[in-house]
Amino acid sequence: MCLLRKRKMRTKPQSHVRDWQWNNAWFLSQERPVKNIGFKTALEERNIPVSKPEDFLTPIYGESSPPERVDLVETSLGQLARDDTHPLWQSRPAYSFLERCWLPRNREVLTALAITNSVHVESLPDRITEKQVLTSESTSSRLETLIKNACIGDATQRLLPRNWKVPYIGWHPVESKMRQRNQYDWQAFSWGRRTPREYGILNIRKLSNLNRFLVKDIINSAGLAGKATYSVEPEVHRQFINDPDGNLIRLYFPVPLSVNSTSIITPFAGEDQYENYKEVPSTSVDPLSPLATLHPTNIYRNENNHPVTSLKHSHPYINTAFNFYTSHIAPQWRPEIQRAKCLIYAFNVAIGQARLRYGSEVEGRLPKPVNVNLITTDGPRYLLSSFQLNTLDLGSDVKNIFWCSPETLNLYEYCGYKDAKVVMEGLDIDTYKTLHSLVTDMA
Repeated sequence: MCLLRKRKMRTKPQSHVRDWQWNNAWFLSQERPVKNIGFKTALEERNIPVSKPEDFLTPIYGESSPPERVDLVETSLGQLARDDTHPLWQSRPAYSFLERCWLPRNREVLTALAITNSVHVESLPDRITEKQVLTSESTSSRLETLIKNACIGDATQRLLPRNWKVPYIGWHPVESKMRQRNQYDWQAFSWGRRTPREYGILNIRKLSNLNRFLVKDIINSAGLAGKATYSVEPEVHRQFINDPDGNLIRLYFPVPLSVNSTSIITPFAGEDQYENYKEVPSTSVDPLSPLATLHPTNIYRNENNHPVTSLKHSHPYINTAFNFYTSHIAPQWRPEIQRAKCLIYAFNVAIGQARLRYGSEVEGRLPKPVNVNLITTDGPRYLLSSFQLNTLDLGSDVKNIFWCSPETLNLYEYCGYKDAKVVMEGLDIDTYKTLHSLVTDMA
């Protein structure tokens, strides 16, 4: 028969000993006594003076009393009140079109035409389309190298934004139990799916490098190295103009790339042509106001901005400006939205050019029209347009003219990696020729 008894622990385990020692050391050290070890006596025996710290310190405020405390309301951590106490407060509200503003859906072009008092011609000017551009055998290989360098060969890699609109993968991590899928297009995205962020080239950098390379190649191949140049940084354009109802419109956004030249663009439409447009009724979006989506604000800086401030500049005239579509989150190329942006951007640049040429106080019909080309792109796709500013009076029967290509032009189909290999597909040399003829259209 075996007796079962609990074995008594004669020695405690190391963990128990460590815990006991630590707890006891903490208890003994919580009030450590200060012992005299004879430092002061040893110094006095050697005739070394001993002083207190208070003998060397001076009062912070001197002999006078401490100053009164001042409470600062406006600091870097606080925001200014958005009322008439703001230093930039203006009594007259400004309807602002900024970089991220939008126009009424499915009425973008009509609204932009109504704001700018323009007529729309659904084609590029004949002078652009009929221009013959000669290319060499090395043009295609040179363009492929430029595109690969901008889209793949850039040494700068950044952590790209996370795409929260993941394309539909067949199921949804998040399901709505109260409202089922019939309330929206449930096959558009897989809502709630969290994908990892990837390293790559930011779209704004990719587009800047690509189009800067293209513009440089076009200028050099056309022999315009001394006559044309291009910007290296985004330029801010800000212009104010009154609409027929007396409202103040503010156009304020950056232009990422522009081509400047020593000469102006010859007007695409002569006086006899745009006189015929007087009979065309002004574009109307009734009962909606053209300024419905341009929210008014009383806080703004009341001054016009144009990157060129004097005609003494070596290249004072902006011939071509660019607009980049750089969205990383479910990018969707919508030609109508891009056409409307082309018109607004070109209108802003043309106003700045008109005030540069004829003075900041110019109003009404211009002595000579101002022409500006504008290109919008997301990389592979390009939308080309031209704008002629005839008048600054938005209620005049004289119309401004806006030409735009009816279709989106594809410079290439795909440039990236497939199966860990660099792939470049679908280069369209005709798109390059059209870009060439538009950028090099100078007097």
